[in-house]
Amino acid sequence: MKKNVSILLIVLLILVISTLVLFAEEAKYDFRKTNWGMSKEQVRATEDKKPDFEDDKWLGYEVKINGKDFGCLYCFLEDKLYRGEYFSEGEYTNKNIYIDDYEELKEILTKNYGKPKTDRPGLWKNDLYKVDKSLWGIAISAGLLAYEASWETSTTEIWLRLEGYNDEISLGISYYSKELAGWVMQTIEKEASKGVCAQSEPSIPTNFTTYTDEVCLFRISYPTNWEPAFSIIESLKQKTIKYLKSIDSKSSFAFERSNIVFFGGVTLDSDGYNPNITVFIDPLVDDKFKLEDLVELSVQGWKKEAEEYREFSRTKTIIDGKQAIILDYEGRYPNLGSIHGLLMIMLADRFVWMVSCGVGPPLNFYDFKDDLYAIVKSFKILK
Repeated sequence: MKKNVSILLIVLLILVISTLVLFAEEAKYDFRKTNWGMSKEQVRATEDKKPDFEDDKWLGYEVKINGKDFGCLYCFLEDKLYRGEYFSEGEYTNKNIYIDDYEELKEILTKNYGKPKTDRPGLWKNDLYKVDKSLWGIAISAGLLAYEASWETSTTEIWLRLEGYNDEISLGISYYSKELAGWVMQTIEKEASKGVCAQSEPSIPTNFTTYTDEVCLFRISYPTNWEPAFSIIESLKQKTIKYLKSIDSKSSFAFERSNIVFFGGVTLDSDGYNPNITVFIDPLVDDKFKLEDLVELSVQGWKKEAEEYREFSRTKTIIDGKQAIILDYEGRYPNLGSIHGLLMIMLADRFVWMVSCGVGPPLNFYDFKDDLYAIVKSFKILK
């Protein structure tokens, strides 16, 4: 019996030491055994096996943290490493175990990076499950509760997050290069300035259906498993206005004046839509505004309201024969969590048209990226 106990203690000790070494190495390096700015081939050489999954802009590996399964992602822009991710692959019947895993990761990160710069151990949207701690895991999976904490080193910004939606939970750690943040934005702006144009009449995917609005005179296409939801547009608008006012946003007045002419997406059991699509139309209040000005105003507004905002690309293109700009962005907002989406903005006949496609947790934006781009590029004005 003593021998078995000793063996168990040794195994546990090995797990603890290996986990501390994993994160201790990141004190020497920026992420695992890499430094920001390394090429994909340089990063590949630091791992002792072939990638488990790979794309042009990332490398992925299956790893262990505290003896538990995690995915690891290296993210690149112009073949430079600028971001790293760990995401839990654990699946538990008792969803409260995700909270235990979060606390374990938080303890490890605190030992290596010190006291969190940001520590939010419970962001509640409402108090439905708050009184019963045994239901907190269920609250997370319903999108009613989230946890997050952040750390900083001289080179890196680190975020630990636990959140959920539609009975699914995501737990992960994100590492961002502080030094390359400016370069990332400059690269995005450079790509946008090239003005690479898409076809004005893109082909509609065969698995798409098309909605035509004979009143507002526009057309939009989307996957056949997405559904329009006209009946909730007004309530959705009122909820959004109420939320903006709750965070003292100056955007609430502007949003009250906006016109939502289409909303839909993939229906959820929790009476929501994820992913989703929204089409707005607003009168242009000043002819002096250029398309680039409107995009920049939108971005500056989001940055003021968001706890965290990142822009991945800002692309000038041609849609329906008109100049347009497509933003690929991610924002984290108070009591809402993170949203990764596309926003297409177009000027036509003294009106501003916007098509927004968003993906929330626990879904991955990149699983829908091709469809989302096809949606915004399918937009057509009928007059």
